[in-house]
Amino acid sequence: MPTRTLGQLGWSVGEIGLGTEYLIPATRETIIEVVRAAHERGVTYYELFPAQPHYRDAMGEAFAPLRKEVILSAHLGSTVPDNQYEAARDVAVCRKWFEDYLRRFRTDYADVVFLHNVDTQEDTDDVLRLDGLLGLAQDYVKKGSARAVGFAGHTVSTSLQAVRTGAIDMLLFPVHLAGHTFVSPEFNSMASIHDLLQECRERGVAVVAMKPYGGGKLVERRPDGRSAATPVQCLAYTLSQPGVACAVPGCANVAELESALAYLDATPAERDYGPAIAQVNETVQGGCVYCNHCLPCPSEIDIAQVMRYLDRYELQEQEAIYRSYHNLVNNADDCIECGACEERCPFRVAIIERMRAAQTLFS
Repeated sequence: MPTRTLGQLGWSVGEIGLGTEYLIPATRETIIEVVRAAHERGVTYYELFPAQPHYRDAMGEAFAPLRKEVILSAHLGSTVPDNQYEAARDVAVCRKWFEDYLRRFRTDYADVVFLHNVDTQEDTDDVLRLDGLLGLAQDYVKKGSARAVGFAGHTVSTSLQAVRTGAIDMLLFPVHLAGHTFVSPEFNSMASIHDLLQECRERGVAVVAMKPYGGGKLVERRPDGRSAATPVQCLAYTLSQPGVACAVPGCANVAELESALAYLDATPAERDYGPAIAQVNETVQGGCVYCNHCLPCPSEIDIAQVMRYLDRYELQEQEAIYRSYHNLVNNADDCIECGACEERCPFRVAIIERMRAAQTLFS
């Protein structure tokens, strides 16, 4: 595993890390298997924003014998009250969930504490206050409960503001072939993303690139059996961008981990992402990346799952997908079109419109 340096922190990190969001529904055994396999292959950075108790307990067991050899992230603001994800901003609430993180991960510190999922200007102003989450994160660093402060977002303008405070050691930001196609150009353009990464490099802010597969959209197979890009091409693009120290592809099992790590042994021809660029816009424009940052839903709909089943069924009608959709406790039929999800979605997906499509398709 080739290593890179995490900005001014000076920490050495494997250039491919592990995103773990897709392990939320996994069994304890699978979580441990994936983490241990990643460690054996030289993965040192682990992106660990989920707060589900079963997930954290399994991760704690997986990392127990490895703690001094890995870099673990925590996110101030990632909570799951009533079993639904919610981005919290109350300092007391975030402190409670961070203490839960330390207990379940069987550790007394996180390597980096991120200010979680910050994209709007109002949210940024709130989070970056010294009596807000930034102050809480800095306090954890002073007390030794964290080693560094990070900022996690999907919007250039707000991420740039955080970087320019001088208080951020690390930025977690989506860097992938699709670039601005996930967010309207008024929010992110390819040029502005490049400028953000360049400024991070100049300021010594380490960039950890999330969603190198564009939330899975770039590598998802279409009915013709092809995808817009291979995992190797996606990682080659992400790791070629200025300032990027580490890419964290999400992996749900060991097979997906191996697909990512195939990058390490890939030939220059296999890493060439040029042929993929032409197909990218058609594949991902306006698409949901199943992150569930749109939650909580007042109707308790798992929006990401509804979107995932809808996308797959539109590509290829399959009885198994139909059954899985109708096995959801709450589905698109329960949508009250309140619009709260669309306000939270960092990718500006037309969620209500897609919910209506699901109602029609699966009725």
